[in-house]
Amino acid sequence: ERRGGLESAVKRRRSMPPGTLAGGINVLLRGSSSHLPLAFLPVTVCQIQTQQMSNSSSITEFFLLAFADTWELQLLHFWLFLGIYLAALLGNGLIITAIACDHHLHTPMYFFLLNLSILDLGSISTTLPKAMDNSLWDTREISYYGCVLQVLFFFFFMSAEYFLLTIMSYDRYVAICKPLQYGTILGSRACVRMAAAAWGTGFLNSLLHTANTFHYHSTKAKP
Repeated sequence: ERRGGLESAVKRRRSMPPGTLAGGINVLLRGSSSHLPLAFLPVTVCQIQTQQMSNSSSITEFFLLAFADTWELQLLHFWLFLGIYLAALLGNGLIITAIACDHHLHTPMYFFLLNLSILDLGSISTTLPKAMDNSLWDTREISYYGCVLQVLFFFFFMSAEYFLLTIMSYDRYVAICKPLQYGTILGSRACVRMAAAAWGTGFLNSLLHTANTFHYHSTKAKP
């Protein structure tokens, strides 16, 4: 008899249009309160409310995996990353300064090398400072938008480096195979356009990759 009363109440609830949550609960309670134990009633109400609610989630931060579990190893990683970062800053800084100050180095090959040094500084400055900060202060959190920007700039610099290396290989091909036409093929305007194309293509590739990575669709539960 109890089972028959519950089934009839559920059938009446299903026959009602979606969105009438309160009416469905009242019908279910009126049709089954005389047949169900009191301990079963709150469970039934909670199940109906869960079906009506939409599943939504928002991400505010990410947790990064640590390189080591002990403080001594984390401090060692900090000094290691600091040495690598300073070496990269010093090396690329010297290349940029030498090319910019010496007019004898104002050639297509060194122009591309100048752009490559700038891209290398950007790529290493995107990840290593955050890694050093996490190792020094023993933190693992990174905000959602901070992670988005880090992925965006890292793939931008790395993609632009790949495209620029392709252009530099073409520069060496023309210099070796067509030395008499080198100045005509790789003039100042052509070099600037190829470098700009490498930067622009790298940014477009990074933008598409980042948008595809962090794009998600929220699904709603059906009643």
